[in-house]
Amino acid sequence: MRELLDFVALDIETTGFDFEKNEIIEIGAARYLKGEQKETFSVFVKPLNPVPKFIKQLTRITDQQLAGGDKISDALIKLLEFVGTDLIVCHNTSFDIGFLNAKYLANGFTKLSNRTLDTLDLSRIYLPFITNHKLGTVAEYFQVDLSNAHRAFYDAIATAEILVKLLDFINENIPLKLNHRLLDIASSARNTLGLAGFLELIVDHQKKFALLTKQKPKIHFHNRNYIEHKPEITENVTIEDVFGESGLFAKEFEHYEMRQGQIDMADAILEQYLRDEFLLVEAGTGVGKSLAYLVPSIIYSNQNDNKKIIISTNTKNLQEQLFYKDLPTVSNCVNLPFKATLLKGRRNYVCQKKWLEAAMDMDKLFAPSELRALMNLIVWKEFTKTGDISENSSFNTTRDAGVWKKVSSDSFMCGGRRCPHYKQCYLMDVRKKAEDSNLVIINHHLMLADMTTDFATLGEYEHLIIDEAHNLPQLAQVELGMAISYPDFNNFFNSLFTGKKKYQYGILINLKTAAVKSDFPKKEDFLKKIDEAIKIIDENRDTFADFFRKTREVVEKKGSYGKLRITNMDDHYFLTDYLSQIINFWKDFSRAMLPLYDILSNVNKQKFIEHSQHLESLERIQQKIAETYTNLISLHNPNLENYAFWMETFQVQDENYPSGVLCYCPLNVNDIFNSLLYDRMKSVIFTSATIAIRDKFKYFANRMG
Repeated sequence: MRELLDFVALDIETTGFDFEKNEIIEIGAARYLKGEQKETFSVFVKPLNPVPKFIKQLTRITDQQLAGGDKISDALIKLLEFVGTDLIVCHNTSFDIGFLNAKYLANGFTKLSNRTLDTLDLSRIYLPFITNHKLGTVAEYFQVDLSNAHRAFYDAIATAEILVKLLDFINENIPLKLNHRLLDIASSARNTLGLAGFLELIVDHQKKFALLTKQKPKIHFHNRNYIEHKPEITENVTIEDVFGESGLFAKEFEHYEMRQGQIDMADAILEQYLRDEFLLVEAGTGVGKSLAYLVPSIIYSNQNDNKKIIISTNTKNLQEQLFYKDLPTVSNCVNLPFKATLLKGRRNYVCQKKWLEAAMDMDKLFAPSELRALMNLIVWKEFTKTGDISENSSFNTTRDAGVWKKVSSDSFMCGGRRCPHYKQCYLMDVRKKAEDSNLVIINHHLMLADMTTDFATLGEYEHLIIDEAHNLPQLAQVELGMAISYPDFNNFFNSLFTGKKKYQYGILINLKTAAVKSDFPKKEDFLKKIDEAIKIIDENRDTFADFFRKTREVVEKKGSYGKLRITNMDDHYFLTDYLSQIINFWKDFSRAMLPLYDILSNVNKQKFIEHSQHLESLERIQQKIAETYTNLISLHNPNLENYAFWMETFQVQDENYPSGVLCYCPLNVNDIFNSLLYDRMKSVIFTSATIAIRDKFKYFANRMG
């Protein structure tokens, strides 16, 4: 397959990132024909201004080399002659070609019009399992020499070699059906002409030779979400046996240093488990607190019928450090069996049902601007074992939140055990593993969400460790409160009904299609109610956009740092007015939707196509409507004595986007923790490097109840 492309790989070195103000100081290129290097190009460019010291250090280009370089206009002409009409390949085409074209225009030339291909894009599509997609990282993965990095000539050759090896990788690992799907998406996406042409070559080649090259892919994601440690011989151990000067860690690690603070902390935690008591522990840097709570937790669980212990951290990074680094350290040293599960909130997992629906209705569900991000999910989804998006280094869930929301798990759309894809569900799989684990590693967001839903996710447990506990009071105020924004409503309405050009789709459209094909009592009334609900949504969408646009404008005008505290509703009449309109709409909307559920629940299952699925969808919609109504009433009549109420904005590129947000959170969470969590726990251990003030825990203890 490496013989498919003839191309010129290109790279530049510059004095900065500004296309207009900064200058090009080196251009390098290499022509490849049928996978082999045939010709190279290298030129230094004499700058008009002094080159920053850090650029000279980074590139190792000397003033002497630059003094003998070409004028920029001469260098550009030489490059144009070398490249000709060939395909140009870069690692980050938008920068290299964008910078070059700015200089071509500034020097009176026309822009480069060659077809381009970006190995950065290809890396993100085909290598979602590597750490990142910098040129050096991709070169290291393919064992391409880049010892002279940040020199245009050598970077261009490395880029060419990466493309050649990537073609071999695709041929060996990526099946025709996957490349065909990528081609379909690229053909509909924006600004992917070069990529679509590349994929078309791949697909045509694989169609001809697929039977001859069939082999098992070698792609393996390093991540997993479950550890089962089963030593051949189980040994009962004490804290001293593990952490002491002649202990198990000392035998395993050559330069092990016993830390008395670590032993004291581990002893205290084990004692609190046995006494069913709560504990506050400040463990400064260097104590080794992670191992100090993991080891006693495993010892206690083993000695007490494998009782489940929940370990909650503030960040996913620490969550993953515990699971991928610290627990393997324990399993390598301690001969105690244990099962551990890494569990995250449902939005971290791709939903099998939504993924398949997205594949069938790609053009309806995704805007052309979103399809480029979708391509970074295709290869990952084919090979992932966990469905956890954090293992995909190619996809940015913040920047491409809209795309991820359309394929990720969410409680509103989840059918649970009744879902036809239940057995293949990544979320249900990891939750099943968690049920049978000694240790479940979670984060504070999931712990708080589970606490407010009667332990629906984690099930019953009696022992909890809260690491990075100093973050919990502030986080709890936010998580135990609420925030509503335009995307919340817009995404909900889109899931029910969206009309886009000639397409209409959504739950209500699917329901209407099934009703038309079915024969049941009150059919005409049922169809009329669907149309009424769709009309109500269509006629009121703009109210929500106007409201949250007005919220943004008020914050920008009167707020500071993107936020504005509400202390008196009379100061913000627009809030009361808009919320009144929205509540009245919500009542009308609820009255339109409720008869649909009532009628369908009384229809014989045999008389209505996919009766159970549609009834379940309507039931979830009713729950969502009820929850949202409760929230709207709280915001319309806020308890400003016990709750903080404020407006804020989030950043978007479109200045006209309704990016206002309403936030409403309890000022004190101690009573909430007492009633929802502590009363159900036998022991809770709070630990952090900074949990005390002047060696006293009083402030933290008061805030946390």
